[in-house]
Amino acid sequence: MSRYGRVEALSPDHGVSAFDCGSDAQTTWLRRHAFEAQRAETARVYVVCLAGTSAVVGYYALAAGSVSHAQVPPRVTKGYLARYAAMATSASTGAVFQD
Repeated sequence: MSRYGRVEALSPDHGVSAFDCGSDAQTTWLRRHAFEAQRAETARVYVVCLAGTSAVVGYYALAAGSVSHAQVPPRVTKGYLARYAAMATSASTGAVFQD
């Protein structure tokens, strides 16, 4: 039997208050901003808990967006990207609890 549960979408039932991955920025983001980002649909946040508990021990978050050519430096719009009216952007982060 695994000591970890399955990957699942973050919900209000997940315990994030004890989570600490060693990175202040990533720990704070999960504790203070992750659920709101998921509710606002600006990110998708997935967590892993200890088996049989709601204690989060790892997470990753995915966010996507787009920018118009007018919003980026000219060097970015050269070549292959010059054909598109907007460019997709994406970001992801992840962290694992440290004892």
